[in-house]
Amino acid sequence: MKYQKLLYFLQNVGRDPSSLMLEDYLTGLKNRRYLLHYLKNNIDWATIDDHPVSLLSVDIDFFKRINDQYGASVGDQVLVHVAKILKQVSGNKGIPVLNAGDEFKLILPDIKKHNALMMAAEIIDQANENSFFSSDAGAEIPITLSIGAATAPDDAAAAKELLSQVKNALRHAKQAGRNRYSDAGEVSRQAIQYLDSASIVGRKFQFTQVSQALKNVGDGISRFVIVDGATGMGKTSFLDVVERNLAKTKLTTVRVSGVIQESFRPYYLVSYVVTALMNLREDMGIGILDAMDEADLDRLAHILPQIKEIDSPLKELDEPHREAIFRSFVQFFVRLAEGQSLAILIDDLDYADPASLHLLRIILREKSLVLFVCGTATQDPKQSPRAIPLELFRSAYSDGLSIQTIEMTPLSADDVEKHVSVIFPQMDMPYGFVRDLADVTRGNPLFVQEILRKMISDQKIVQSGNRWKILKLEKGYFPKSIEDIIRNKILALDGDSQRFLNCVSAFGESISLSMLTGVSDEKSAMVHEFLNRIIDQGIVRSDFRDNDETVRFLSKAIQGVVYDGIQPEQKKSLHEQIGNYQEKLYQHHLLPSAAFLAHHYKRSDNVEKARHYEELQTDYNGKIFNDREAVRYAIQDMDDGAGGGADEIGDVPLGEESLKYIPKLLQSLLITIRNTRLYPPDSKSVTNSVHQFRQLVEKVLEDVERISIITEKNSILINGQAIECGNFQSIARQIMDFWDRLQLRCLTFVKGFEAAELMLLLGRICRMEPKEITPDYWRTFSETHHFSHIYPRQIKYTHVAPDVSEMMPGNGDAAFDSLSDDGRMDDSGIGVVQRVMSALLGAYSKLKLYPAQGPVAGEAAGQVISELKMFFEKQPVLNIARIESSLLVNGVKLDTSGFEAVATSFIKFLSDARLNSVTFLSKVTPADVLGFVSAAAGSFEGGLSGSFWRGIAAAKQIKGIL
Repeated sequence: MKYQKLLYFLQNVGRDPSSLMLEDYLTGLKNRRYLLHYLKNNIDWATIDDHPVSLLSVDIDFFKRINDQYGASVGDQVLVHVAKILKQVSGNKGIPVLNAGDEFKLILPDIKKHNALMMAAEIIDQANENSFFSSDAGAEIPITLSIGAATAPDDAAAAKELLSQVKNALRHAKQAGRNRYSDAGEVSRQAIQYLDSASIVGRKFQFTQVSQALKNVGDGISRFVIVDGATGMGKTSFLDVVERNLAKTKLTTVRVSGVIQESFRPYYLVSYVVTALMNLREDMGIGILDAMDEADLDRLAHILPQIKEIDSPLKELDEPHREAIFRSFVQFFVRLAEGQSLAILIDDLDYADPASLHLLRIILREKSLVLFVCGTATQDPKQSPRAIPLELFRSAYSDGLSIQTIEMTPLSADDVEKHVSVIFPQMDMPYGFVRDLADVTRGNPLFVQEILRKMISDQKIVQSGNRWKILKLEKGYFPKSIEDIIRNKILALDGDSQRFLNCVSAFGESISLSMLTGVSDEKSAMVHEFLNRIIDQGIVRSDFRDNDETVRFLSKAIQGVVYDGIQPEQKKSLHEQIGNYQEKLYQHHLLPSAAFLAHHYKRSDNVEKARHYEELQTDYNGKIFNDREAVRYAIQDMDDGAGGGADEIGDVPLGEESLKYIPKLLQSLLITIRNTRLYPPDSKSVTNSVHQFRQLVEKVLEDVERISIITEKNSILINGQAIECGNFQSIARQIMDFWDRLQLRCLTFVKGFEAAELMLLLGRICRMEPKEITPDYWRTFSETHHFSHIYPRQIKYTHVAPDVSEMMPGNGDAAFDSLSDDGRMDDSGIGVVQRVMSALLGAYSKLKLYPAQGPVAGEAAGQVISELKMFFEKQPVLNIARIESSLLVNGVKLDTSGFEAVATSFIKFLSDARLNSVTFLSKVTPADVLGFVSAAAGSFEGGLSGSFWRGIAAAKQIKGIL
């Protein structure tokens, strides 16, 4: 397979595939990865009421004592013994899992609580009745088990909550004396569970700013947002909330992280985005690569070497070659997005490389895509030593790109009080507690959270009846810094867990669990056990995605405290161990670059490898990108994904002599099109008109390299220069109408164009119907016929999506898909849309005359619903949007031939109602239609706005119309 190496890289980048098994080799049971994958992908949480799921957490009592007394090999035999009991009792009703260490889980699909508890009791009985005899130990070893049980939906409505509840139940079973089971529904939640489910407070202003930026994106305006804040101010948690809200919209969303080890490698950050986009596609981006020529693939391979083999060592490249690499990568990036609005969320944007920043700048400046870029940056220079490229970029381009800065400010005392009250409702707090907490933490959310965690651990926050209260705090109880808290947490860990934590910190702020497992000498179950311990201490968090977990420190400060606490010789040893491990991944093309190896070997005693990989990476960096050259790069007209960029649009203004030919040139173009439509290609009428048109174009091209005829709104621009059409208004109007019919944005002629290329274009535009024009039609046509001197460029329409923060109550954003796979709308679909618009206009007229509660209005609404149902047989959503004098249906321009009057009336209806678009969901009801149309038919004296329509939606409970 041509791209086998690339596909393998895309599937496994940042992970160790050898550690991605779903089974534990010792017990033969499924493992933790399988459990998390099952809970995320195999359970339909939306229908959990109809299909309950129970989960048992089974722990071997005093397992450490067995290990210490008889040795690890006997401990392994005990694990196998318990695994057999779980298999025997569960049979085909459950799925036993070795979760971590000596803790098992038993997944029980479609098993209600009562039956799950019966199974827990049977497991305990079987363990008591079947003592374990070890030939190695020469003794019979009694085994008892403690079990926690929880069921969804009884105890939880989501996977994370179910795991938390079963963990709490297991804790209760142990505290009650072990050798028993405990029902999550009958035990009180622990205070720590409330803390871990805390929401963000004090960020209303910041979320409002993001909502406004997303509203701009919905209107087709790109936004670049940087979330600034000191370490521990909640930037990552803030980005988590933004990501969850984006999941409710149509925006394609990818999230990546800046990596300190890669911060000098050109294009690394955008290559992470590209990798994520490729993984979102069903074909992994191979279709786009297949459509690119070998020269482009060669250039892409300098950034993504898995695409194809390149020279090693890399040959010297000059500025034109570096710019060509830049251009090809921009084109590839834009094509991957497929013209859709794209949200890019970036943790640690301050580790961005200059090449990635310049690439984003070009895409934003040239409006190649509608982008929402939201990244976090740390203000503390001690924690962000590589932030210089971002600061220079921000200083240079902040105004031009309208970069918006959102600062994560410290929490006020009121915010702190609200935070505590949300976690522990009706808590009795001592006088001055909130003020003192706000003062000592200086409003740092992470510091506040860690002090509350310490208070819970110290039994200073307790539950009394149905209320929470704070017990008396000794003078000086509050730690002076978050570092003090973290050091105490580290001391509370056992030696094995401390060594594991040190290894995590040596990797950096975040790392995949599969890599942690791969570098470790421990069995995977023990690695999972160590991870659970440091998660319980509130040092790291773990997120499960794509069959692996990402382990991330809660802040850079915490990672710094852990790393700084490692002895110098141990640091060197850890970095060499990691370097040797990652070197193998690099040799198997599973590491993005040698930058990781250079980073780790430089911090070890292996001077030779450090020098080798640093020189290799430095040489590569300098050859493919030069920051001083990048300011000269320009990629225009990339919005249709076509190659060539800035070369294709004429931007040199015409001289006065050349401008005199423009009216004749446009008239000649219309005559040539007309003759081509009416007469055979070899007739005199066609050949003469083509010859005359070519002569006029060549006259103009004596002054410039290319000429671009552009239509914009009601104007004609030549090479970006508006033309006064006073003396040839009718000709200009025909050109604009013709361009609109063909969905052309501009037509460019380059010096030296041949008649054959022109005839190919004329033959196509004279014999095509508007409904044949798909969103990518003209680019495909140009590439298919290998056009090199004539460039037709297409209009790109952007969906007007509902604002994330302002969607109608109860409605999520819906996907606006075209009626057919290639973007066309067939005749039957057009007819249905026409009838829907006619029915809506009829209802609109009637509701101006008749009451909304009357039979006439009811009949009109019923007619609208009837027509919509016909449409919903084809698609679940109908979105009708107005773009100037055109209508788009689900993002595709509507051919209104034969019902122009209806279309014009509907555009006026939307305009009068101050709506850019209206969306009907399949759940729309007659009441929704009546509420919507009656509001539109009301007086417009007060003016309609987004807030008006949101108010109407809320007041009339409109659920099926956006």
